[in-house]
Amino acid sequence: MVITGFGLTAFVYLFVSSGFAGINSELIEAAQVSGSSAVGVFFRVTLPLLRPSLVYGGFVALLLGLGQFTGPLLLGRTGGINVLTTDMYVAVSQSPIDYGRAAAIGSPLLLFGIAVVVLQKVILGDHSRFVTHGGKAFRATSRPSRLAVAGILTYSVLALGLPLGALALVSLSPFWSGSVDPGGFTLANFRQVFAESGITDAIVNSLTISVISVAIALPVGFVAASLLLKGRKFPIIRAAVDFIVAMPLGIPAVVFGAGFLLTYSREPFILYGTREVIVLVYVTLMLPFTTRMQLAGMVALGDAYQEASRTSGAGPVRTTTEIMLPLLRPTIAGAAALMFVLLTHEFTASLLVRAPTTQVMGTILFDYWGNGSYPLVAAIALVMTLVTGAGVFVAMAVAGSDIFDKL
Repeated sequence: MVITGFGLTAFVYLFVSSGFAGINSELIEAAQVSGSSAVGVFFRVTLPLLRPSLVYGGFVALLLGLGQFTGPLLLGRTGGINVLTTDMYVAVSQSPIDYGRAAAIGSPLLLFGIAVVVLQKVILGDHSRFVTHGGKAFRATSRPSRLAVAGILTYSVLALGLPLGALALVSLSPFWSGSVDPGGFTLANFRQVFAESGITDAIVNSLTISVISVAIALPVGFVAASLLLKGRKFPIIRAAVDFIVAMPLGIPAVVFGAGFLLTYSREPFILYGTREVIVLVYVTLMLPFTTRMQLAGMVALGDAYQEASRTSGAGPVRTTTEIMLPLLRPTIAGAAALMFVLLTHEFTASLLVRAPTTQVMGTILFDYWGNGSYPLVAAIALVMTLVTGAGVFVAMAVAGSDIFDKL
């Protein structure tokens, strides 16, 4: 539970930070001038305007928690703790494969995903209530909080410092016995990582497939978010798009992997074990994240900028490229970074559609974990962390994150 909680914190942060970035300082200043305290401003102005970000981020974290597979598989089963996703994996990995049992086990998650889609509609209602941009600079200025700094530092130590430190100690050990011997530290495990072609090929595959998938998912998510926000004239199409986009969250990745395995391993589409089928799986799994994040950003923008652009004579394409996309840069940066992190670490669905000759970082890490090569696993994990960090840095820089604007 602790590992899952730390992992899901990042998802909620990306949604909420995007919402914070779009809140108009005029609203906060008006509340302060009217005599409201800082606490009052937060609960009466800031928090209500963050409702779309909190709803989308909270429900995404909830569905991801319900569909957790990695932690329960690697840690839970050793302690006799099973969840729905691990039972489903057993059903589709045994011989003969029992797809009917796997589908039955996953049906509660599917029903819960549908319920979440409906509940989001009920909680949010009319999106126009949450428009936060105004006619002048909307970036709020506030004093830094020492309490927030302390909380961030504590989180960083628990969620990053201690795990990375443990990985570093194990990766430098020739073998792991549970005790630390600095005198025996060696870089042999890292040399083996870059010497074995299977590991280096998996790293290249992960980078290539993840970048292609992000490049496809971002524009598809933008179109889907636009339909969800502007498709009031076509309620049937809007409802269908909302359902299709939300379903990958309600259906565990192991089920998607099994479905793609069955679909693309026989005529007329024989793509099993290729990069193409992994890209298809990745894009499908990422649609909810890119759509929800961009939709939250669009809700905050409102219609004023688009209407002003259209009134000035600009067409839909020019309005989108010169008005909407620049204003959504922080949101796009967050969506790209989030998807890249998820995809470079993904192995649940990849485990079923990969071939021995087409590995990604998640599957190669799982294979070595199963062989008990813990120091080598730690070295691979650190390399994965560095690769992911570099990818996030590039994504935020290219998309124009506020961090790089300030730098």
